[in-house]
Amino acid sequence: MMNAMRAIFLSVVLLSLSITSYSQGVVEKTYSQDYYLQKSKSQKKVGWILTGGGLGLAVAGFITMTAHNPLWNPKQPQTTIGSTMTVVGLASTLAGVFPLISAGSYKRKAKSVVIGHTYTLPQPGTAVTKAVPGVSLQIAF
Repeated sequence: MMNAMRAIFLSVVLLSLSITSYSQGVVEKTYSQDYYLQKSKSQKKVGWILTGGGLGLAVAGFITMTAHNPLWNPKQPQTTIGSTMTVVGLASTLAGVFPLISAGSYKRKAKSVVIGHTYTLPQPGTAVTKAVPGVSLQIAF
């Protein structure tokens, strides 16, 4: 009796493991050309904001740093705010390069997406359209 219960329990466990492992399929997300173009546009916007803002902050920090330099203006006390602004501005400028590179990558992905696989044609004598397969050419670099 015990051996039969063990065999049944082992069979149920093995069956449940195989059912769950084979019933789960791989879900691949396919995005449209508009999605990639929108991502490229937003990444480009972020990249230019970071680069331009960082460059402006670095220039303002450099001007502040030179204005508070005791060699040129001994009456002003020396502060580190100008050098801090310059370093943060340069870091922001360098960080803005990565979204620009990402924007170019998304734009290339948008160009490689095939626009359509099927075309709809009206049927003669009816108001119904039917999807027919089409031939398309995809060029990827």
